[in-house]
Amino acid sequence: MLVRRELGKPLVGMAKPIAKLVSMLTPKRRWAQFSLATMLIVVTVLCVWLSVVVNRAHRQRDAVAAIQALGAVRYLGDEAESKSFLRWLLSRDYTDEVVTVYLSKASDSDLIHLHSLSRLHGLYLLGTSQITDAGLVHISAITSLERLFLGRSKVSDLGVAELKEALPNCEIIASP
Repeated sequence: MLVRRELGKPLVGMAKPIAKLVSMLTPKRRWAQFSLATMLIVVTVLCVWLSVVVNRAHRQRDAVAAIQALGAVRYLGDEAESKSFLRWLLSRDYTDEVVTVYLSKASDSDLIHLHSLSRLHGLYLLGTSQITDAGLVHISAITSLERLFLGRSKVSDLGVAELKEALPNCEIIASP
């Protein structure tokens, strides 16, 4: 027996239960519904954040390369080498911050590379007879510095006093 639908009459037979089942299975509302503008804003914010992270890592990498030619660099993760997934996947410049720099043969012009190290806590200038009061301008811009050792440099007492004024939270040790 064939069921035919006439205009204006409701469905009869098997078509009605199937239509009811299909309407029950289709969700009434989507779980996460975003507009295109919202998605573009989220992607833009993520891209800006990623560019800041990558730019900081590249500046640190360039500064470390220049400083390692003059002395040694110690990273924050050196005390306890972590075997995290990110450390394995990415370069050390993305996962660790430089916290201490030891320089033994630096001049005033070499200190400009220290600006890129945003979390530098210790700076040890050992036997750097080419560093003068003019080079302290580069050091005074490092606000995170907690300890500075000036060994056998040409920095005057006036330069050390100005540096102590510019970096009040920094312990400055100057030896002749």
